[in-house]
Amino acid sequence: MRNNMDKKNIHQNFSLLILVGYFYPRTGGVEKVVLDLIKQLVKRGFNNISIITRKHDENLPDFEIIEGAKIYRIPLYKNPLISLFNNWKWIIRNRNLLLKADLLQFHDQNTFLWHLPLIFYRK
Repeated sequence: MRNNMDKKNIHQNFSLLILVGYFYPRTGGVEKVVLDLIKQLVKRGFNNISIITRKHDENLPDFEIIEGAKIYRIPLYKNPLISLFNNWKWIIRNRNLLLKADLLQFHDQNTFLWHLPLIFYRK
């Protein structure tokens, strides 16, 4: 019994940050996989899950909670270079989300690029 208790406490204190290009309510393969992933993790006791994604629809909120996960949306621009610089600016302003996470999960090469400015960040 004690062993199950210890596992539950580990889940509660574990911080997962997922970086994904697009997320629900947009429906595609990756979006569905990530939504299912957070549902399953919440069922297993993980309660500190955050997602950083693009705001693909202007009507979506910048922040909301879906299935127990905190969703942060970065504004999307038509010009990919402007979007990348905007992503970097947002990441630098919100760097504590990345720096405090126990695990970062990237879902494509573009979201991997989002964290690059933090390589040069010094406290």
